[in-house]
Amino acid sequence: MKPIALALCFALSLPLVACGGGGGGDDEDNNNQNNPVVVQLRSTADLDGNVAANNTGNIDVGGSAAIPIVGDAPFVVGDGALQRRGLWSFDLTGIPSNATITSATLRLVVSGTAGDPAAAMAQLFVDHVNYGDTFPIFNLANALDLNFAQITDLTTIGERLVTVTAQLQDDIDNNRERSQYRVRGAIGTNNDPQADFIIFTDRENTAIVANRPTLNITYTTP
Repeated sequence: MKPIALALCFALSLPLVACGGGGGGDDEDNNNQNNPVVVQLRSTADLDGNVAANNTGNIDVGGSAAIPIVGDAPFVVGDGALQRRGLWSFDLTGIPSNATITSATLRLVVSGTAGDPAAAMAQLFVDHVNYGDTFPIFNLANALDLNFAQITDLTTIGERLVTVTAQLQDDIDNNRERSQYRVRGAIGTNNDPQADFIIFTDRENTAIVANRPTLNITYTTP
């Protein structure tokens, strides 16, 4: 047998040994700690819904059992027009208090429209709010970040995606147990004789699970 062939046979007969610089165990632990965690939260049934009030403040209706509707109702002489806003809440108790949010997306679903929402509202404003464990009346959701995002498509049925990474991190940093959001019209009402609004889905009134509101989160921990 030739020397080269003999050397090759000898090399193949040796056990395989992994090469490395040492200290691999610590690196593996760090990688495990920093692996991103992906979670999906669904809105809390008794904390999502709609609030509504008229121009004069004489009427304040709505509640967590009501489907989230954003828009207005027909103008009524003496009372003006009812303005409607949608609210959604997500339970954060499963997210570590030291989490770093790398991405967070609020997914809302439009299930219907009435009248001419674009003419009545122009666009929708998304607010980061805090109302805790009690569903608020029209103006009693504590505003944390007003109009941080806009929804401009007021006609198409389907999902609307809103980036809420900074807002969710603020909730985590301030030890809030819930992350809560409000959607309202840029124009409160156009005071015309017809109702103009958008219907969103919620937790308890939406039979198809895939159409319920969600908060999609990716985070890491130290």
